[in-house]
Amino acid sequence: MRYRTHVYVAVVASTALAWSVALYLLVPTLREPAVIDIALLAALALAGETLSVLLPRSSTGSMAFIPYFALALIVPSWHSVAAVALVRGIVEARSNRPALKQIFNVSAHMVMEAVAVTTYLALGGRSLLSIVDVTHVANVTKLMGGPALIASAIGLTTNNFLVVGALAFSSGRSVRSIWMENHRSTVGVDLLATPLIFVFAWVYAAFGVIFTATLWVPIMGLRQLQRVNLELEKTNQELLELMVKSLEARDPYTSGHSRRVAHYSTTIARAVGLTERESDRIGQAAL
Repeated sequence: MRYRTHVYVAVVASTALAWSVALYLLVPTLREPAVIDIALLAALALAGETLSVLLPRSSTGSMAFIPYFALALIVPSWHSVAAVALVRGIVEARSNRPALKQIFNVSAHMVMEAVAVTTYLALGGRSLLSIVDVTHVANVTKLMGGPALIASAIGLTTNNFLVVGALAFSSGRSVRSIWMENHRSTVGVDLLATPLIFVFAWVYAAFGVIFTATLWVPIMGLRQLQRVNLELEKTNQELLELMVKSLEARDPYTSGHSRRVAHYSTTIARAVGLTERESDRIGQAAL
């Protein structure tokens, strides 16, 4: 299983490099002002990474994907992929994760951005900064709204499935069960954020970085609220398990009984075709 995980990471990393080279050959040069745009949006993304949410099985999520995809709409070229790689590289360098996981996280984000840029360009998208009447949101939405939403949705889906695939290889569980466990509580925020990506990029193109930073503050507040909710849910589960352990400690004969009942109940619930959420609730009730 460890060998399969290494192969999976190697494939993702190779894909990220190859796709970046292909985009470089497509758009090799960059106009000078775009360098500033990349730096500013990358800084906002780095700020978003500081409010990451811990998901099950040691994976994390953050709202940094909004400025990441905004980069694809503002500078749709390999430069955006390089900027995302740099930001994720800084985040991973400051973490205590194993080297293999760091390589995978950077590579998965590069693939995500490359997919978004390629999809956006393939659908006729161009930099929002190049639109003459960019302050009129109706005009910009009519021209670039469709390609932007589709590119963002496909890029986000790609990243989610790359992460879920890595967890499936390393744990031996099914892709479906891990996706439900990791993204069941965040899918609503992610879906709402998809059109917000376009608005975020449009605000930057039309009004500049100050207005964009002002918009970024409540967005990060939304992620912080979600972070608190997830931590509360995790705390409740830990308190329930602690209570069971305390009760079982009084009688060694029944030690582990409640946890075994919960395990078998969850297994049976999944076997009869109940959803992951229903199975988890039955497991908690059994515990």
